[in-house]
This record gives sequence, C-alpha cells and structure tokens, in this order.
Amino acid sequence: MTRRVSGKIYLQSAVALLIVAAGCDFPYAPRLQPQPSPECETVNHGDSGRTGSGYLYHVNISQQTCNPSVSPSPVYPACMLWLGFDRLSVSVPDSLKEYDATAVRSHDRLTVVDTANFVRWYIFRTSVEAAGEFQCPEWSTHPDYLACLIGSVAQPYSGYVIRFSDKKALRICSRNLEEFSTPHVWLPDSAVHGGYIDEPEYDANGFVTRELVEGFFGTTRVKFIYTLFDKSGTLFYVDYASAGDPEPVPLRKPESLENWYCHSPLISPDGGWVAYHCYPNSAQGSYYRSFIQRLSPEAPAIAIAEEASDPHWWKDPADPEQYYIVYTRTVGAYYSEADYTDRSVVSSGAAGATLLQKLSGTWRDVPAFLGTLTPDKSTAPLILLSLPFKGGLSPDGRFLSTAYKYAYLARL
Repeated sequence: MTRRVSGKIYLQSAVALLIVAAGCDFPYAPRLQPQPSPECETVNHGDSGRTGSGYLYHVNISQQTCNPSVSPSPVYPACMLWLGFDRLSVSVPDSLKEYDATAVRSHDRLTVVDTANFVRWYIFRTSVEAAGEFQCPEWSTHPDYLACLIGSVAQPYSGYVIRFSDKKALRICSRNLEEFSTPHVWLPDSAVHGGYIDEPEYDANGFVTRELVEGFFGTTRVKFIYTLFDKSGTLFYVDYASAGDPEPVPLRKPESLENWYCHSPLISPDGGWVAYHCYPNSAQGSYYRSFIQRLSPEAPAIAIAEEASDPHWWKDPADPEQYYIVYTRTVGAYYSEADYTDRSVVSSGAAGATLLQKLSGTWRDVPAFLGTLTPDKSTAPLILLSLPFKGGLSPDGRFLSTAYKYAYLARL
C-alpha cells in the first residue's frame, strides 16, 4: 500500500516496513562459510614491526570485478558490494533466479555476495534508468543506501542513491557528473526510512530539491560528494542541511598538489570530514597519497600517508569516539593483477599491504571549538593484511574486500 504526498513523493506503509525489517535474512538465512584458501603467511613490511594475516574467499571467481565495498550492514554480514564487467562467476540461490548470471551486459548490475560467493542482493540498471551503465558504486555511511553513477561516455553521468531494502532509487544529480566521479553519500544512522519519488525536480545546479531529498530519505541531513576531472580533479560536496539552495562546494586541494587529481572521497561517520586519495598517475600505486579533510571550503588537507590509496574510515566498536583510517599500499600497478592465493606474493610483499592508522584528536565540534583530527604519531600504523585490500574494513573489524582481476573477501 502506498499513498501520494505533495504530488510526487510516495511513502511506504508502516506494515510494509515491518515486513522488510522482519525479513532481514530473506530469501535465506546466512549460510556457512566455505573452506577458505590457506592462511596468508605473515610478512613484516617495516612500518611498525607488526604483521598481518588472514583467510581469503574468492568472489566472482576469475572474472573482472570493480569498485569493491565491504558491507557495513547487519542484514548482509561478511559481504561485499561490487560492479561486474561482462561475465559473472557467482552462485545464485533458487529464490533469485531472475539474476541470470549467463545473460550479462557490460556494467548492467550491482551485486552483493557473501563469503560463499552466493548472491545476497542485486539490482539491474534497467530497473533504475532506461539507458547507460552503472559506474562507481559505494556503500553509504548508512547501511541501507549506496551511491553510484548511471550514464555513458557519450552522455553525461547522473548521480544516484539506491536503497537496499526496497531497491528504490533517487537521481540526486542529473547529468552533471563524469564516468569516474566516484560519488559517496552520507546520512545519519538514525535517519528514518523515507519514500520514493516518481518525478524528480532539479535546480539550476542539476541537484534534486531539498523537499524531495527529505521525502526520499526522511531527513535533510544528507551530504553528497564527488569529483570532477574536467575541474582538475577537484572534490565537490552538497550539504542539504545548509541554508539556501543545494550548492556544490569545492574543497581546497592539498598544498602543492594543485595539479593532482583527487578521487574516491568517503565521508566520515559523523558527516563532518572526508577521506580521499590524490594522484598524478592513476596507473602506479606509488604515486598515490591519502588525506583527510574537514568538509569546509577553506579547511586544509591533512596527510595520512604517502604511497597510500583508498582510505576508509573505521570506528572501534569498543570506543565509537575513536576514529581510524584504513588504507592500502599497492606495489607496482595500482590495479593489481596478482593472484593473492599465491603464497610467494604474500611472503615477498610483492603486491603491497593494508594498514590501519589511528587518529588523534576528536571529530566532535563543541561550542567555540572545532574538533581536529590528525594521524596519531605515537602509534605506528598496524598492518592488517600483507595484501592491498581496497574496499574498506567491516564495522566489526573482521572482514576486508578487494577487487579487479581477482576479487576476494578476507577474514582477519
């Protein structure tokens, strides 16, 4: 049952929401993990004297897999979100037969799989937009939403936010983005479930109006961030809780790196900061640097590490006030084609590593004081895994994800 509000916004009934909440494990309960690949050997990379190891699980076996994003959702534990290319190698439960892993077109779907390589959730591009392809999916800070792009090289890309629980989508930015704009969306964990919009309206900047954002998310406390290569790789964010029309705000680039491209921004859990990497050459891992920065137009960038990419925020479950940054160091080509189950790759450090950097200071703002975050110089970064995993660390600190030529989930 639905009802029309303001001519364009539709809200689901409370009964429907209760059904979704009660059926978290639908269509089947979490299945047992398969036998993992042998434990990765430990290797000391010299950063901290600490070593990292884990167990690997193959995802979309031996097929190109892009944009890994580890699950923050209790509905999909030990899972990852990703974008496939034109072939798939996954297991599909009987309840999801419509997924059809044999009839595949380039970038035609987004998929969530578990450690057994079973499909747990998916969405086809055709159910969202009539034409184009998916690009750059990323799980939101809120576990029920993801951000992505739909478009084509010949036609500007649009920014979308998709809700996992009902697969409803909001085109939040209309045809003003690029193929590699790597969008991310933030909204508070406490946000209520919203509705959906059949006829979005856009302002002069190409962004949906504040009224419709509130109708879709149930709040105006929403931030959307992206990069534009035709603007020299500058990051822009839109804050729907700010006064006036939703205006894209550029972020100041790191000092002396004005000609570098900023990419893959991720907003912090509190919504006040962003982590990202910059590079002058996207092909080589050694050219990357990672930063954090307050979401404010004049805020300076704060360096996390050199030769470091794909920074992700992480909070210690035992101490939610404490922030960490998970990042990767990739040896050689950034898009690693190494076989991570080859013990020699791990023992030699030939592929790189995944590290955890503790931050000092506080992210909280109090009257007359702005919180400040910096790398904790008293604590060397901890090597989580002696392989470069680019998709972040799960909230419980147990799982990492990565992808490109080969895709894996890792259990630490």
